Order: sequence, then structure tokens, then C-alpha cells
Amino acid sequence: MTAPSTKPELLQLPEPARSVFRKIQKALDTHISAHTPNQEGYQLGGGTVLAARWGHRNSEDIDLTCHPDTETAHFPTRLEMALKEAGGKAEYWGEWSRVDFTHSHLDVVKKELNPRAGHHTAIIDGQPVTVLSNVQILTGKLQNRALDPPVRDVYDIAVCGIEDPQSLEGAINGIYAATLDSTILGWNMNRNSHAESTGELINAVPARLQPVKERPAEYAIQAAENALYQLVTISAERGVIHVRTKTATAERTRPYETAAELERGFEATGMNNFLRANGRNSREIRESAHRAVRQGVTRILVELRPELPPRRQQPLPTIRGETSAGKTQAPKHTTVEIPPPAPRPAANAAAAAREREKRNRTEGQSR
Repeated sequence: MTAPSTKPELLQLPEPARSVFRKIQKALDTHISAHTPNQEGYQLGGGTVLAARWGHRNSEDIDLTCHPDTETAHFPTRLEMALKEAGGKAEYWGEWSRVDFTHSHLDVVKKELNPRAGHHTAIIDGQPVTVLSNVQILTGKLQNRALDPPVRDVYDIAVCGIEDPQSLEGAINGIYAATLDSTILGWNMNRNSHAESTGELINAVPARLQPVKERPAEYAIQAAENALYQLVTISAERGVIHVRTKTATAERTRPYETAAELERGFEATGMNNFLRANGRNSREIRESAHRAVRQGVTRILVELRPELPPRRQQPLPTIRGETSAGKTQAPKHTTVEIPPPAPRPAANAAAAAREREKRNRTEGQSR
């Protein structure tokens, strides 16, 4: 799970997003960051940040989020002029603004972050940039475009189950059961069309992830089901709060020793969203945890065993669907073999970046 640490995260954006962002970063700082509340700035997220972390596909888009109270009246004049000088053409301005570039586009969205914690500073081409956590990015993909997701979102969710299953747990379990039910059933119903469209829409995929590219919906379904909490226990033990989660494939324990750690941790990991989605008052639970810490008592505060909605308690239906070419595909079972995660980034970030560029050039020449 991506999280702030003593050293900032080092990222290199994939092309062409990298070149465009380098050209417009000064304009974004001048015309967006300076006009946010308390000059907190914008946050960079979306599939481009995931691609910078995992190297799992290409990504052209630059997705920015800023506070809803950001002053934007000057966007159609000063910001548009600055971006035009960098080769951009404004499509529309508003709560969601878009500027097109050659082979890329910039989206700026005014909204509250969800979860509200988790974003942190990364170094991109030597400059500090606030980036969203994987939990925040995946939560956005699951909540904002759940009913008709583009295939790249389905693929990203599938890959997250390989590269960062802990973050996928934080995002998946914060979705209300009925919404998640419909989302997973939708992936299953559209799995043939998703499989057909990846060849054109998803490129620069490393060899180890080719099976995921070929069957993104099946892998996304498997990843989501593996991420569902089967048991969540929140307990106070001698002045320390422990959050224990159990899924079909992993058991995790997160200890929180201070009130600040607990407040931030519950939000950043998606635990607040999970409690709300299961009908619990997350604020009361946190306050109860604070009291238990102050008193130094040992007791179980919460024990939840989430259940699947009635429609999802049975195995997913087997579906035969016609391809765009009119050929009927044989149904495939949703159980898939999960490849291992990529090796962790090398200590020498520059060397790792050069190796990634070399690999991208090689794969680009082979297409």
C-alpha cells in the first residue's frame, strides 16, 4: 500500500503524460495550486500514477484533483492561455475541466478526496508533486465509473490485486454491498467485450501481465473476491488499537499507538468507509477506541463478518456472449492463476527509470 514515509516516493510518469506534465507543471502551480484553500495544491492521480508505480501499461492522461473551494473563475482566461502556449486546446471548463493535447489530455476535477487521507509528496522529474494513494485512486475508479467502466479501469483493478492487494482491500471493502454486487456482475457480463478491446486500448504491457490483459474481467473479479473482508476485528490491547482483517488470501494486523495514528490510519486505509458501508458509526468507534487507549483496557471493540448480498452468495453465472465478429466464445471460469508481483523498485531510482525506458522502447518497437 502506498503511504508517506521518511523519504518521498520517486516516480517517473509514462509517456506521453510525462512530457506534457513537464511542459505544463509551472502553469498548474501558478493557476491552480496558488488558488486552492490554504494553497494546499492539486493532487495527481489516475491510471498514470498507477502506471508510474507498476509499469503495467501506457497512459496518456493527466488526472488532477483539487479542493471544491478552489478559485477557478480565471481558468477560461489565464489558465487556458498558459496551456494553449504548451499546445493545449480547452474542451470545457467547470466542475470537471478538460484540455486536449496531442496524444494526451488534462482533466481537472473539483471534489473532496475519498478517502480524505493517504495522498503524499512524490518526486517527479526532480520536482515535488502531491500524488494520490492507490486506495484513493482505486476508490475513485470503483465509485465514479462503477456501472460502465472503461477497460483500462478493469485492467487496473486486476493488476492491483497482484501488485498491491492491500490497497485493493481498502478500496473494495469501502463500497456498499449492493453497488459492489452490481459492479462485479457487470464485469462478468461484459468480460468478452473487455477482452476484445484491450488489444487496441492497453499497450506496453509486460510479458508477465499478458494473461491479465487478455482476460481483464476474470482477473478483476478474482482480485475483488480475494480482497473482500471475511472478518474484521478492532480491539484495544494494553493501550494499543489493533485492526485485524481477514480475506480469502491474507490476514493483516495494523497497530495504532496514538490518537493521530488511529485517525489518519482509519481514513487512509479505507476502514472508515468500510464501517460506514456496513452500517456502523465510524466516528463512535474511533471515539470508543480513543477512550480504551486512555484507560489502558483490553477488550474487543468491533467484530464484523460481512456477508455477500443474496445475489452474490451463489457462484457467478456462466455466460456465453457474442464477440464483435459474431463468433460465440466459450465461457471461462472466473478462477485464474495470479502471476507474482513485479520485483520491488531498485534502490537506484535513476537506474530503474532507465531500465523502464529501455523496456518501453523495446516493446514499442515490437508492436
